[in-house]
Amino acid sequence: MYLKFIKNIYHGRSEIKKATIFSIDIQPFGELILTCGQDWLIKIWNYGQKKLTEKTKGYRKFSKQFKCSERIFNQDELIEIHRGPVNIVRWAGDGKKFASGGDDGNIIIFEESQDPFKKRNWRPFLIFKSHLGDIVDLSWSSDCSFLASASLDRNVFVYNITQKNVLMKLSNQSFGVKGLAWNPHENFLTVQSDDGKVFLWNSFDWESQKIQDLRNDTKSLKTKKKIQLFKRLAWTVCGRFLLLPNNFWSKKKNAVLVFDLVQRFSKKISFIKNSSSVNSIRCSPRLYQKKNSGFIYSLSVFGSILGEIDFWKSGYPRIFFSIKNLIKKANYG
Repeated sequence: MYLKFIKNIYHGRSEIKKATIFSIDIQPFGELILTCGQDWLIKIWNYGQKKLTEKTKGYRKFSKQFKCSERIFNQDELIEIHRGPVNIVRWAGDGKKFASGGDDGNIIIFEESQDPFKKRNWRPFLIFKSHLGDIVDLSWSSDCSFLASASLDRNVFVYNITQKNVLMKLSNQSFGVKGLAWNPHENFLTVQSDDGKVFLWNSFDWESQKIQDLRNDTKSLKTKKKIQLFKRLAWTVCGRFLLLPNNFWSKKKNAVLVFDLVQRFSKKISFIKNSSSVNSIRCSPRLYQKKNSGFIYSLSVFGSILGEIDFWKSGYPRIFFSIKNLIKKANYG
């Protein structure tokens, strides 16, 4: 495992006057990182050369399992096109385009264009103005043909990128939508609203296949309402487990909920966090195999508001590795 410390990525007009970063995403099969934040900007960063310090070299001698390296990231491009804070940026699975959404209600899709004066140049080729509220989450389908958006206006829109039009509007949610995710098999879209309900929309006829009320499933936690900026759920790459950032808690305890699709969401795993809430859940796009065994699993990471990172193997009843005090501020993902 490699731990990479990124020190020179920031938002704001300068490193002195920094602004909050709301989203970050790594280009699949590429060398670019997208960030967006409170300063209305989208920044594209490029990998630099590895820089091994004396401290890093000593750490490498100390441990063979975990290797630390520092990379210098250069700002490749700065895009100022939204008329408000930018809440979400997401690469398409092919790494050839990306989408952004913000408080202005606009969804902008960028593609790479050839410019003889620049090595890279990303230009907007598609803009959707369907939402009337803040856009807080975006999700690409596996084949990069469709894009779904979640907004505080209680609506979910699905866009056909190939035909450049709105495919479907989903509006059964009675509260603002805080997160959504495509199942890797693309058979349904999962939506999480602010009232504690998770909707499963069938992508073949766009009928509501299932509504999971998390308030009824977690009564033992003595839940109470609290406003959160984002609730970005995620699917494991195998398409079996649905991971939900904590929506419910009791006193100082928080919970991350994992539902099993094979069991039709009747079986769930709860990871109780004693001190910090989990704001970000990201899943590795790869499958892993245990040595000397045929067991195949996927890997997921939970990022908490107090700088804790937890690693979970799919199917395991508990977290197998944790890192504490890694950062000082919240991670939104």
